Amino acid sequence: MIEPNPKSPPNSQSQENISPISGIIGAVISAILAYGLYNFTLGVARKLALSPFQNAQTLADRIGAAIRTILLAMGSGITIIFGVIAIGLVLLTIKQIYTKVLETNS
Repeated sequence: MIEPNPKSPPNSQSQENISPISGIIGAVISAILAYGLYNFTLGVARKLALSPFQNAQTLADRIGAAIRTILLAMGSGITIIFGVIAIGLVLLTIKQIYTKVLETNS
């Protein structure tokens, strides 16, 4: 068994290596994805409202209703995830800028 070298640095990046520009770029990409998925979810919801099932007696109707529900739920969930990521990256960028301003004033 090979022992890990305690003197070697970890492979993950630390927050000091992430620039505010990369945080803003990531937030913009995430916000664009969230907006696109929001429009997709809105379109699916409108389609569901305009063409409801008359009866869900057959297997095909039940599968169609399940697929529509799954699309709506996945679109909503992924939209929320990308929105939260965008907000988090903006807040991280603000924190980094605030920390750099405090370091230069000290």
